[in-house]
Amino acid sequence: MLDLSIFKGIGILLVIVVFSSGLLFATASELNLGINKTNKSLETSLGDGQNGSQINNTNQSGYISGLAKIDDINLERNPDEQLLVNVSGHLSDSCTEIDEIVKQKTGDKFIINITTKRPKDAMCPQVIIPFEKEFKFDISGMDIDNLEVKVNEVTKSYLSE
Repeated sequence: MLDLSIFKGIGILLVIVVFSSGLLFATASELNLGINKTNKSLETSLGDGQNGSQINNTNQSGYISGLAKIDDINLERNPDEQLLVNVSGHLSDSCTEIDEIVKQKTGDKFIINITTKRPKDAMCPQVIIPFEKEFKFDISGMDIDNLEVKVNEVTKSYLSE
């Protein structure tokens, strides 16, 4: 039989937490005390980044910020000189939620940033939670052939529709 008594004096328990993006190794004392090294590892492992997007930061309120995962962008022009943008994507766990949506127009390009947040210390089931968002942009007087829409890291032009 294996004698494990030598480990009792050390007082460090190695905890292995398995996430979809890999393994995270931390000691019990790091997990209990919330040491920054462990939190930084969690930020990279648990983030909601995809398509080249990265975790932005951990803000002071105890949340990890990221970019929502975008699956598809559909563009449609309506008779009222509006561009309808239908965005579908998903969140990768039950704790992540859409935090903020920022829209801007630069020339013939429309940029939409959909950010997410999740509690930094939460252990959440990994489930795919789909979402859909619809946006309308005034395109009167614009050349429809040059329109481009970028949502997080995914870009779609009107001609590619």
